[in-house]
Amino acid sequence: MFDAAAIPVIRIDRVYHVGTLNSGRKGRMHTHSLEGDCLSVSLCPLAWRRIAKLGGYPLHELSRTDGRFLDIYAAMGDGELRERALAWAREQGVIQERRMWRAWWFDDELVDWVSVMSPTREEALAEVMDGALIDEPNDLAAPGGHEAVEPVLVMVGTAKLNARIGWSRSDDRDMTDMALMLWAREVLPVEYGVVLAGVWWRERYDPAGLSAPRGGIFPERLADWERTHLDWASAPMEREEVPKAAWIAGNMAGRMQKDGSVMLQGVRWVKPSPEWVARHGGPVYCSCCRAEGEKSPGFVPTDRKSISHRRAFAACEVHLPLMAERLAKQYELDRRESLYQTEAELQIFR
Repeated sequence: MFDAAAIPVIRIDRVYHVGTLNSGRKGRMHTHSLEGDCLSVSLCPLAWRRIAKLGGYPLHELSRTDGRFLDIYAAMGDGELRERALAWAREQGVIQERRMWRAWWFDDELVDWVSVMSPTREEALAEVMDGALIDEPNDLAAPGGHEAVEPVLVMVGTAKLNARIGWSRSDDRDMTDMALMLWAREVLPVEYGVVLAGVWWRERYDPAGLSAPRGGIFPERLADWERTHLDWASAPMEREEVPKAAWIAGNMAGRMQKDGSVMLQGVRWVKPSPEWVARHGGPVYCSCCRAEGEKSPGFVPTDRKSISHRRAFAACEVHLPLMAERLAKQYELDRRESLYQTEAELQIFR
């Protein structure tokens, strides 16, 4: 028996939209929206203004009580829920199964394996050799249990899906997330009495890599939200202010505390308070970087005794990424599922 109460839901009562709030203008900047015909929202509008090249567009805050979104990635990881939604989507004729080819390579900047889908093996091979910057196919590699270029069955969209989500064409990619979106929108309210505000993708926060958490409000639910136009000077502060490397290290290790601090090798690190800055004259310096006059990312150890151990803990952008890589391998946590960079998302997901 399917338990609707177990559907993975994220509660968010305040979100932000960069644009005009006019759904008729969707597609003016891009061929189609990642969120289909839903209103694109996020908790990090500054990041999305940069990613989607939306400079000059207005900023809006949308708020309501008990805003509930389907957690897309959690739903995709729930076998029973996913298969139920896909079975419905097949019956509706909005998705169909297609054989495609997935190419893997290791991205040195992300310190992680990445992949891309292609319709043919030849195209996939060309993609992976270009991404891995190699000349010989024999030099290809892949994460454990995978081949560098491997066939996969993918749920791709149909013309019916395009019509339902307002796209002029479908991408050659897995459309399971779009199927889940339609199922949450059309089936949950009717068959299970679950009315959601929209859907949410817990993407990795990496504006430079064109990635950030995002959501979509169902068009029929938009009237439930109070809308306020904001000046960009009032945009919410994002976790870009927190050193990315330290944030990654803390999350990778599963050491993020409820107050937002990070545990690294037994030392609790927090952002310095105004009182601390006033007393000590500014953020601490790493001993390894002091000679070059570079400031630390802004985290300081709460234990005064630990301050003398700055070199060991390497609180700088140079050394923390290495620590993050080691911690990631140790705990084997998925990057996309474990990184939440904005203050608002920290409040929601902790």
